[in-house]
Amino acid sequence: MSNVNQFKCPACGGALEYRPGQKAMVCPYCGTTVEEESILQEAVQGQPETAAVQEQAPVSEEATQEKPEGEELRSYHCQNCGAEIVTGPTTAATRCYYCHSPVVLNPRLSDAFRPDGVIPFQMELQEAKNRFQAFIAKKRFVRKDFVSPQQLEDFSGVYYPYWMDDVTMEASFDGEATTVSSIQRGAVTETHTRHYQLHREGTLQVNRLQRKALNQTSRLLSDGIQPFQMEGMRPFASEYLSGFLAESRDVTLAEAQADMEKEAQGMVYGAMTHVGDAFHSVKGNAQVHKMVSRMRYVLFPVWVLTYRGQGKESFYYMMNGQTGQVCGKLPLDTGKLGLFSAICGLAVAGLLCLGGAMLW
Repeated sequence: MSNVNQFKCPACGGALEYRPGQKAMVCPYCGTTVEEESILQEAVQGQPETAAVQEQAPVSEEATQEKPEGEELRSYHCQNCGAEIVTGPTTAATRCYYCHSPVVLNPRLSDAFRPDGVIPFQMELQEAKNRFQAFIAKKRFVRKDFVSPQQLEDFSGVYYPYWMDDVTMEASFDGEATTVSSIQRGAVTETHTRHYQLHREGTLQVNRLQRKALNQTSRLLSDGIQPFQMEGMRPFASEYLSGFLAESRDVTLAEAQADMEKEAQGMVYGAMTHVGDAFHSVKGNAQVHKMVSRMRYVLFPVWVLTYRGQGKESFYYMMNGQTGQVCGKLPLDTGKLGLFSAICGLAVAGLLCLGGAMLW
């Protein structure tokens, strides 16, 4: 099987791209479309186990495998123009640098590294740009070149890898609970505190815990554009990646699972010490006796803009490609901010001087 996958138009042979607005593969040359139903049908037939992603299917043991050591750059050949495509170790989908045809790299999406599911992009590039410009329009002190036409050319749709976990825990609690009641007898208030020995046990489930599966992604940004709407999840099909960029994971299942299970365990005490209507206070010790994780490896859609200012610092802006939620650090125009501060300072000083003259 070829290392490179390019989806050809059945009418003219051009490279098909996935268009979120039409929910179909579209040929940019002749306009031929391949409906999403066909994509999903092929995905289920080709990889039947991925169809269970909506039923919270666990990741196989093979997903714990590491990528080969020393893998930094890989080269592939574009099937359209024959040019060599050089990519980094985690790139799973890109474009040919010469003919700009969309390319999906099969080795990065096979075997243990094949995602269990994908949330397709729900907004087109122009809509993402419009939302970005509307967001920036409210920010007075952002550098103008951050929203220049040249800068917006770098606005990219990227599928980022995430780990998602459903954790089921059998837990118990032993401690003390109290109830407090008061009785007014004339000028005297009697307060009665009753103490109870309390034992609780049960099954707790924490669904859809998520962690970024790419080390280079900022945790602050990847969490800042949450949540994604899980009803939009589809069984993975590489057709969804055509026309976008995509990254493959480099965070292992074991690393992500340990972190998410620790978070889930932290929720047990709060659940077991819930006061409710029966008690006024509850305290004691909670224990987890059994824990079962159902891990899934998924791709989420993100619009990304990177800005490198005059200094060495880079600024990253991310938008949820499904909901439009935004997060990022914006480059400030220090000159404009300084001028505004100086004008405000002079205005305040002038008002103080005027007030002093009137008093004298």
